[in-house]
Amino acid sequence: MTSKPFEMNKSYYLKAKSYSTSSKIIQKNVISFERKELTSVDQKKIDCFSSHWLLAHSPELPRGLFIRNGNKYTELKSKDYIFISCYAIVEWYFTFSKEISWRGYISPVPLPKTLCGKTMIISTESQPDFQSLEDICCFLEYHQNKKTTLQIEEQKKISVLAKIIKQHINETYSSGESLNTLVEKLRVSRMTFSSCFKKSYGLTPIQYQHRLRIFESLRLINTGVSVTDALFAVGFSDPGQYIDHFKNLLETNPRNYSPKNLLRP
Repeated sequence: MTSKPFEMNKSYYLKAKSYSTSSKIIQKNVISFERKELTSVDQKKIDCFSSHWLLAHSPELPRGLFIRNGNKYTELKSKDYIFISCYAIVEWYFTFSKEISWRGYISPVPLPKTLCGKTMIISTESQPDFQSLEDICCFLEYHQNKKTTLQIEEQKKISVLAKIIKQHINETYSSGESLNTLVEKLRVSRMTFSSCFKKSYGLTPIQYQHRLRIFESLRLINTGVSVTDALFAVGFSDPGQYIDHFKNLLETNPRNYSPKNLLRP
């Protein structure tokens, strides 16, 4: 079963409790977006975007937004762009309560190998208007080795076990395989399995798996796959469970995430 796919250069709008997003497909599988987000003091947030990478900046960003960099936090400034590669997990820390605006691009299209696995803060005075994936790649490749670009590190105390779990989930999240199978293969207790991953990445293995599945389902829905077919394709076996996790992550029902419902009136 299929539904109408998202169309090129049409604006789509989604409003939820703590954010609103306006997006447009500028090239096949490349989405530009503007997002307004409500924050709160001492709020910590974990982001990961499955097989998608993200490039974004907030031109009027107030002081007090930090991203975890190894075992410390680095402040993001208004002239900075943040690049988050696919399967990267980042932790944000907000010290203010305010609505902030983001502009950026998100896509599952593979980037050059030199950019894979990187999360970067790119400091630049320019605010380029990217019209294509090629423009974005040129920008990233030009800045990746500049002294004004900061490479964000994973936490230095990530265990070997946590890395093995993460890699396995990256490779199998859409297969429907239970994580209990991996627990048995690794011959560890469920408590050790979950706690070592959360200590390293800030969320549990099952939370990470669900996030990957939800974002992959969005990619499928963008191409015209129905919500029902998308949820089964990414590894969910229970529509009710999918809806609950979708609402928990995106604050809206997946039925609202369709070209017809997202088009501006």
